[in-house]
Amino acid sequence: MPVKSIRTWIFFAYGLVILLLSSIPASEFPKSSFWVFLSQNDKFVHFTEYAIFGFLLLNVLKLDRIKGKQIAILIFILLFFPIADELLQSFIPRRIPDIQDGIADVVGGFVGVVIRSFWK
Repeated sequence: MPVKSIRTWIFFAYGLVILLLSSIPASEFPKSSFWVFLSQNDKFVHFTEYAIFGFLLLNVLKLDRIKGKQIAILIFILLFFPIADELLQSFIPRRIPDIQDGIADVVGGFVGVVIRSFWK
């Protein structure tokens, strides 16, 4: 994962955005119809944000064929980051970690990896 690569910077910036959004207390989200729509479609939002995360992760690693050790690294990142994200929310006022959100995150991440693996 070359740090000079724009792909790497995009991936890390996206991960940081996920963590920053998870760090916002629920009371500070705007009351606009857009945010209400997102909160009502919570699992879809989690799935989509982590599908993008998985896509960007595989894009950073530039893997054409995923092999043994690389699979272990991918699985670790795709499990660890969403769990850490959900646990972070337990420290934020009026935010609640949710196992179903975590499942949507993990599934989305793996779907993003699959989509990226077929992307040419």
